[in-house]
Amino acid sequence: MRHSDTQLQEAQRESDMAQSLAARALDLSGQAGGAASAAERLGADLAGQAARAGRAGDTLTELGEGARRSAESARGLTETGDRIGLSVRHIQDLARRTNFLALNAAI
Repeated sequence: MRHSDTQLQEAQRESDMAQSLAARALDLSGQAGGAASAAERLGADLAGQAARAGRAGDTLTELGEGARRSAESARGLTETGDRIGLSVRHIQDLARRTNFLALNAAI
């Protein structure tokens, strides 16, 4: 009888260990599922951030193009202003000469 009691105790210990391992495996499975869900959410967040970064890059590119066009327009306006200034100087010179001619004619 002693031998069968020992075997029964061993069987009970092994059964307890198997139940403990099964419970631990179930717990780990739940943790792994939670980690997988968190990883999926992180992946979705990163994809959203990448899309926003791409749109920001596009916006910066458009702003750079706008700045380039503005600079070209400013250069064009400067050149036009320079030509107008030259024309004004020519008109002033012509007016001065005309005044001198009128003064000479009056004398």
